[in-house]
Amino acid sequence: MKSRSLQVILPSFLVAFAILACSQFSTNPVSVPPTGVAISTIVPDATLEAVAGSTGLGDSLYPGFGNGGYDVTHYLLDFAIHDVATSDLTAIVTIEAIATQDLGSFNLDFVGFDINSLTVNGAEADYSRKGQELIVSPLKPLVDGDMFTVVVQYSGSPEEMQSVALPVQTGWVTVDSGSFVLSEPDGSASFYPVNDHPLDKATYMFRVTVPKPFEVAANGLLIETTDKGDATTFVFDSPSLMASYLTTINIDEFDIETMSSDNGIPIRNYYSTGLSEKVRAPFARQGEMIDYFSGLFGPYPFEVYGALVMDVEFGSALENQTLSIFGIDMVDVDDVEGTELTV
Repeated sequence: MKSRSLQVILPSFLVAFAILACSQFSTNPVSVPPTGVAISTIVPDATLEAVAGSTGLGDSLYPGFGNGGYDVTHYLLDFAIHDVATSDLTAIVTIEAIATQDLGSFNLDFVGFDINSLTVNGAEADYSRKGQELIVSPLKPLVDGDMFTVVVQYSGSPEEMQSVALPVQTGWVTVDSGSFVLSEPDGSASFYPVNDHPLDKATYMFRVTVPKPFEVAANGLLIETTDKGDATTFVFDSPSLMASYLTTINIDEFDIETMSSDNGIPIRNYYSTGLSEKVRAPFARQGEMIDYFSGLFGPYPFEVYGALVMDVEFGSALENQTLSIFGIDMVDVDDVEGTELTV
């Protein structure tokens, strides 16, 4: 993330940091493609010493971040936005994970909303909430090594969330023209249940329905757009492992610009409709930057890149994976934006 005071030095660094930030916390977690609802191994209770997963991953600076006892492999975020002005929504989030110990219960990070249903492997599970922790107790304990599926259905509007690490609003932010997501370091829990620590990367799919004329910009490749009359559903696939704080869903009316690097990396940029075309100038050399930094750090590791510029002054920018985000006050039309690509 960058602040206004750093804008002078950031343009010369923005494209290489995104390549590094998206891999710097990797611990090579097991990645298993989603295959539907997993079935846990049934073991007689007498032989199973199932305990609660830890409420943090032992981060040296923020020991309460994330949760232990399992590794998430995939998230499906299915959102229907009913009122863009308030971000009123209903959601179904499906989490595919692997138990890394015998589990009697486990935690997810999640703030706000009314939970309408929560299942583990298709069976209703008990749950409770304490601050940012959502504590889940499956009907049957989970065995070390088992794949399991959690489905959480909920509704409401995201609460305003202040980071415990930085003095800024984080997560889902609703503004006059729509909404944006800027979650470093702990804001993802403001809009979906998550194991919110960079040590537990996963693949993602986003399915977001918004009323017309609004559009959606999210991580990964736009693979499907469905006209539903007075609404549109946008589906994005993000098949590369991603830290939760880099996930982003942004809603506005957008002008979309496409290009590619000389090495063939596709680029799509989203600009809030109504912004001057001068705003696009600093992003015209993104392809050149990708190819240059690939020569320094190795091939660009993702399927697509691009930038999102919101017509809002929020004093920062962030290297969201495959889609860096900028407030309009972070764009210097006389300079080249390279820092967030290189974070």
